[in-house]
Amino acid sequence: MYRVTIKCRDTKPEELARELDARTRRFKVWIYDRAAYASVDLKAMEELNDLRQKLSKGGESGVDCIKVDKADGFD
Repeated sequence: MYRVTIKCRDTKPEELARELDARTRRFKVWIYDRAAYASVDLKAMEELNDLRQKLSKGGESGVDCIKVDKADGFD
């Protein structure tokens, strides 16, 4: 399992939370400096790629991966 922190420049926090809620129950969303941030636990890195594609608008990805940690001990 991976704990990932992402920054979404072109996504509303409500939209980000809705998308994360459909994928997992372990996430936090906050706003800082006109961008929505999220910390989420994902089982595989492919989930991060899928999330990034889903949230990208007009082919341009407004999603930046800020930090990826291996989260041991989670089921």
